[in-house]
Amino acid sequence: MVLIGSLGTFAWTVCGQMMSRFYHQYYRIFNTVITLLLVFAAVDLWR
Repeated sequence: MVLIGSLGTFAWTVCGQMMSRFYHQYYRIFNTVITLLLVFAAVDLWR
């Protein structure tokens, strides 16, 4: 269980670093896509 937890934490850290680099490079596109997904989810909840 400790091994699986450690691997999960390591994977989370590596993915976070990769996503951080991507975000700093394409923050406007990323924010636009996330905003559209949030609006879509809100509209879907109201239907």
